[in-house]
Amino acid sequence: TQLRTGERTIVTIPNGDFSSNRIENFAHRDRYLFNPVIQLRYETTPDQIRYLLIELRKILYAHPLVSPDPARIRFAGFDTNSLNLEVWSYVDTPSFDVFLEVKEDLLLRMMDTITASGTSLALPSQTLYFAKDSGVSQEKVDEISGKIKTWKETNDLPLPNFDPEHIEKLRGTISYPPDGSVSNKEF
Repeated sequence: TQLRTGERTIVTIPNGDFSSNRIENFAHRDRYLFNPVIQLRYETTPDQIRYLLIELRKILYAHPLVSPDPARIRFAGFDTNSLNLEVWSYVDTPSFDVFLEVKEDLLLRMMDTITASGTSLALPSQTLYFAKDSGVSQEKVDEISGKIKTWKETNDLPLPNFDPEHIEKLRGTISYPPDGSVSNKEF
């Protein structure tokens, strides 16, 4: 049997292999895995990580094309140059083009949230400190620490999980495509 690949080449597979091997058809999927690893600077504080876990989950839960089950983001560990947050969710679309649009939208929203938290993405490099750089924003670190403290004091810290009611309230509250997008124009 001959098959044409996505790269437009021909692959020949003996018929006996079809009956003895598992064949996966990527053309008929109903959703796509969204699984980035977000690498944060080592100067990021634990409260900033807690804040980001909460706010980034809100983005996943609120997006109309992201399946809420599962919609996870977890502090995954320490890398050589970064503190890693791992996202595990699915974008509910059979279209690869729509998946790429949603992926772009989610990543940009996540970048905005990371910037708002007062930290930034890690660079795969080594830093030699000859003089103190501006590093992370102390004002934003204090602001985020205050939010985390309030959530803890009022027993509203949604870690390790959001409660189902909160997820339901968030579901579909992000406008997509985002405001100002050319996709919102009526022709």
